[in-house]
Amino acid sequence: MSNKFFGQYLLELGVINKQQLLLAIDLQRASHLTLGEIAIKKGYLTNLQATAINIEQQRTDERFGALAVSMGHLIGKQVSELFITQQNVRKFFGEVLVEQGILSKTVLLEQLEAHSELKKLSTLKLDSAVYAHKHGKFIADTISMTVRLFLRIAKINVQVSNLSTENVKIKPIELAFSQFAQIPDPIRIGFIMEQGLIQTVANNFLNLEIKDNPAVSQDAVCEFLNIVLGNALANHCKEGMTSLSPPVISEVESDIRESYQSCFNIEMATPDQKFVLFFYDD
Repeated sequence: MSNKFFGQYLLELGVINKQQLLLAIDLQRASHLTLGEIAIKKGYLTNLQATAINIEQQRTDERFGALAVSMGHLIGKQVSELFITQQNVRKFFGEVLVEQGILSKTVLLEQLEAHSELKKLSTLKLDSAVYAHKHGKFIADTISMTVRLFLRIAKINVQVSNLSTENVKIKPIELAFSQFAQIPDPIRIGFIMEQGLIQTVANNFLNLEIKDNPAVSQDAVCEFLNIVLGNALANHCKEGMTSLSPPVISEVESDIRESYQSCFNIEMATPDQKFVLFFYDD
């Protein structure tokens, strides 16, 4: 049932090596400029205006371009121009591999076709397993919001990799960030992340380079989780959701399952890292 990014798929097949994977990921990321970054380069926005739009985007989960127009910083024609520029400079992972001479175009097309077929089958199985859960719609909404806001706010591309129903233990290099909600039954939801990913999420979320201050990084991830779950739960207020607790941080050897009987873990993947989105209920 495992669902892999194309680069990880190629790595496991032995078509590329780890060094080539990381090089292609770095080059691809460098080409993925945000609308705000492009607008600043073109002189359409100042850094302060782009930051204000980003802050409002975190609160409302609206697209950057739409918010920029509604806040009076850009006009529709400028947003269209920015979007076209963004698409023109953005590169696909396979495109980078060919440009760097790592793969031929023929091999790339063959591997893309094979990966696409595997991905379709894996996605169908994963979706079926999610919607078979009693909270399937809420879990699906949370996954969708996690993927969307990781890309929009944390600037990280993520996807569902696998599922498990076994209790997850926090490793020494990890922390768990969780909140409690009523939908209407009590449920505990959160992320388990390694320190490196925590740092990356915090840096991108705050748009700052945070070093040697784990408390700030952890607070940033707590706020990010709160935004993700707040938006995901907004669709379920009519179903009896009455509260969302403040985030809780748990360290190694903590029993995050506590008295909950059921656990449903969504294994998420970035192009080069992994984390867990977990759901505990009765």
